[in-house]
Amino acid sequence: MFSIYVLAIVILSHLLFRWIMYPMWFSPLGKIPNAHWSAPFSSFWIQWRRYLGKEVETVCDAIQRKGNIVRLGPSELLVNDYDGGVRKIYGGGFEKPDWYTFYENHGQRNIFTSLGKDHVPRRRRITNVYSKTFIQDSPQVREILSTLVFQRYLPVLQNASHKQIPFGILGLNLAYGIDAVGAFMVGLPRATQFILDVEARNIWLDAYLESHPSDYMFWLLEAPTLTRFLAKIGLDPIPKSVEQAHHKLEEWALRLTDETEEAWNEANLKPHSGRDTPIVYNQLRLAISQELRNSGLKEDEASLYEVQRLELASEILDQLVATRDVFGITFTYILWEISKHPEWQEKLQAELRSVPNPLYLSTRFDDTKMMTPKQLEGLSILQIMIKESMRLRGTLPVPNPRLTPYDRPTTIGPYENIPGGVRTNSFAWCLHRDASVYEDPDVWRPERWIRHSDEREEMDKQFWAFGSGSRLCLGMSFAMEMIRYAVAGIYTNFSTSIVDDSTFCTNGHFVTGLPGEDLVLQFTPLDPVSAST
Repeated sequence: MFSIYVLAIVILSHLLFRWIMYPMWFSPLGKIPNAHWSAPFSSFWIQWRRYLGKEVETVCDAIQRKGNIVRLGPSELLVNDYDGGVRKIYGGGFEKPDWYTFYENHGQRNIFTSLGKDHVPRRRRITNVYSKTFIQDSPQVREILSTLVFQRYLPVLQNASHKQIPFGILGLNLAYGIDAVGAFMVGLPRATQFILDVEARNIWLDAYLESHPSDYMFWLLEAPTLTRFLAKIGLDPIPKSVEQAHHKLEEWALRLTDETEEAWNEANLKPHSGRDTPIVYNQLRLAISQELRNSGLKEDEASLYEVQRLELASEILDQLVATRDVFGITFTYILWEISKHPEWQEKLQAELRSVPNPLYLSTRFDDTKMMTPKQLEGLSILQIMIKESMRLRGTLPVPNPRLTPYDRPTTIGPYENIPGGVRTNSFAWCLHRDASVYEDPDVWRPERWIRHSDEREEMDKQFWAFGSGSRLCLGMSFAMEMIRYAVAGIYTNFSTSIVDDSTFCTNGHFVTGLPGEDLVLQFTPLDPVSAST
């Protein structure tokens, strides 16, 4: 009997040390402030907040109360210290967790979901065509943007302005982003035409929303292993319609890939015009084919395509879905801020109309005379208004999780010897609202970016709209050209005022593109003749 008591005491002591004393006082994470009293012992609290859709409010509050490095769970940290943590975490060596598995397509990893050493060669395949130099020097890119902005996008707004009809802009901006990135990837003839074809746009966007259901994203992102297990035993928390919608998008992407492959084969026989060229696809296809040949495969091109077909489709779908997730909402947010500040809108219009070749819709448009990307980038008012809007953008923030390296202890900020496998989370939303870097961080103030000082350097350093390090957003340069040309086209030809923003970014609301969300603007045409005199 005595030995049983001793055994019970030993077991209880071990459990007490393992689950209470060690995480509280002896773990290297024990010195880090806790967001909640239970954080050292359980992840239930933070996961419950995520399940309720309260993660952003929770982490913002934790930073305010506890500082820029906070413990969220036994093996989970919130890091809002750029120099002491974010730079190191996202600079390389910190792996992605299972959180990203959901974004695979056709069972194939893509650049976004690639892990470890696999990421660099995948990204290198197409880095050159996504570089700022290539984007700004490419006549094909200028022709694509000229066609989409001045022959499709702006005429839609012009029609609404002539009829004096208030216009809900979010759907059109989602369409513009998908059309433009699609044209850059697979060529204009094969890309979507969602700007003009509203019915096709809505079908695609509905399929997207059903495959990325806001009510179930917790299960898909935070508990993928548990979700798969529950599905196997007949307790799947995810409706079958979600998987069916995802397969629908995958089939669409596969058809688009096959169509582009046909064009790719034709391009070997005759040159394509600039905007018809599948720029990204060409580069990706050639790179993967060369890798397969280097590995010993001697098949012809048709056989090589069959080997890489699903991988190509996964990449195409991933980049178009990412565009829908971020670009259209961010672009709409920029228009919202400009519309709320007429004094800045007038400054922007004056700048855009002072250039040698203003982008007037009333004149015959020739893309060879269009302002160059470098000229647009040099317009200071345009630049600072876009940048300040992107700092405050109203898209739903995500945690960008990473895992500390398993092969060595890590130092994050002042905290040393952090073991491997600890999940770290950083939010651009929080970094952009750091009052020690951005004065009055919740206020839209473009003039803050005019400063030439150490203060401006700190703001630039912590500007995280596209991430940082080896995982920096691949499409950053193309996205900026899309935004600059569209904003310049709009405010050269129109003034905008808000008619209804009750469902857009108000009262701390994040825009996700769900039905019912929109920004309704009045577009008032400007007189190009009087403006140029």
